[in-house]
Amino acid sequence: KRTAPYLNNYESDPFEASGYVQDKIELPNLVINLGVRFDYLNANAEFRANPLDPSTMIKVESRQQISPRIGIAHPISDRTKLHFAYGHFFQNPDFQFLFENQQYDLNVREPLFGQADLDAQRTIAYEVGIAHQFTDRIGMKVAAYYKDVTGLIGTRYSFPYFEGRYVGYTVYVNEDYANMRGLEINFDIRPDRYFSGGVTYTYSVAKGSASSETEQYPGTQESTQLYYLDFDKTHVFNSTFTFTIPQNEGPEIFGYKLFQNMDFSLIFKMSSGYPYTPGGRDVGFVVRNSLRSPSNYAADLMIGKEFYFTNSIRLRLFAEIFNLTDHRNILYVYSDTGDPDFTQVGGYSDEYMRDPSNYGSPRIIRLGATFRF
Repeated sequence: KRTAPYLNNYESDPFEASGYVQDKIELPNLVINLGVRFDYLNANAEFRANPLDPSTMIKVESRQQISPRIGIAHPISDRTKLHFAYGHFFQNPDFQFLFENQQYDLNVREPLFGQADLDAQRTIAYEVGIAHQFTDRIGMKVAAYYKDVTGLIGTRYSFPYFEGRYVGYTVYVNEDYANMRGLEINFDIRPDRYFSGGVTYTYSVAKGSASSETEQYPGTQESTQLYYLDFDKTHVFNSTFTFTIPQNEGPEIFGYKLFQNMDFSLIFKMSSGYPYTPGGRDVGFVVRNSLRSPSNYAADLMIGKEFYFTNSIRLRLFAEIFNLTDHRNILYVYSDTGDPDFTQVGGYSDEYMRDPSNYGSPRIIRLGATFRF
């Protein structure tokens, strides 16, 4: 969170309202979901058209948006179904971006002003997919999506000549843009008495002109191209498998079914690393977020056993082991070296450079019990 170098004190009573209407139309071999959402925002505020001139106060006009949405499902057979979705989505800006530094304090370095007339972020989303049920328990879904996001909040720097001197300041504006596209494949095994599981793979690309509202602040030259956003992960793989041994089942040892009422769950996660901008020489000519930190993976194991005293009273003992293999997942690296433990900038000591927050959590073991009655 950015710390403001000025007293950020304001009082306002903005008003928001929204409503949604939906209808479902069922036809032979076709199901249509129609919806429309209405959003309204009245900031109940004024702002300076020229942040340097108190006489340019303007009343903010109210904003409204109608967002249509449609979803279509078409069964090809009793086991296969196609679906398509299209929608407009509207998100009002956080109020901090409307009212920050309403005192218009210029007596600080790099002043930043909120804009009470900021518009909302608008997203147009498309999705198409197919679902197929191989058996009563085993199914698969494939979906592709695209999102186009406009009106994202960014900053604009100005350096005008005012009252005998040049004054630099920055204001929030609706200038940033992003788009996300991807493909998701889901394989699911519905639970029976013993086994359930699922595997999900997602390929996605998230690009935009900025990764946060203040990325171009203070006074940074605006991006002229789209680049991978800070949160982009190209490949994400998740799998979950659960094996359950019901009551009075399982191998018998010395006349006792030791493993009855036990369950074992294994979760495996793997993903691409986050993008980062390489530092060092000629950094001004390097494409932003053109390199990536290493891929990450982790396996988690959960084991539980229940003891029944009566039909309604039972005790459950469990163990949870996160990052079972104790793999050192690298989350962040120093941009000049691509290494999580070493940078050539600043002349820091080895102890300082070995920042533990650059790594994910090590192996964690939790033991617990629950009692139900």
